[in-house]
Amino acid sequence: MTTPVLRRSAVAEMFGVCERTVTRWAAAGFLDEVRVGPRSVRVTSESVDALARSRVPERDQPQEDTGSANHDPYRATGCG
Repeated sequence: MTTPVLRRSAVAEMFGVCERTVTRWAAAGFLDEVRVGPRSVRVTSESVDALARSRVPERDQPQEDTGSANHDPYRATGCG
């Protein structure tokens, strides 16, 4: 049986963020992706459900400045 998958754009719409943020979440390990073609990637619905059940910060809340140079995968800047 195959795992249901979603386009990054659909996941972005569900969470109210841009596709770039979804890509960052996947790179940070918050979402699982599967390759469905040479240039096509989809997000597993199981990982979307798991992220929805966990704490997803609101994109308009100010991020706490810890002085760290680490990239924040939740940050939605640069989306246009």
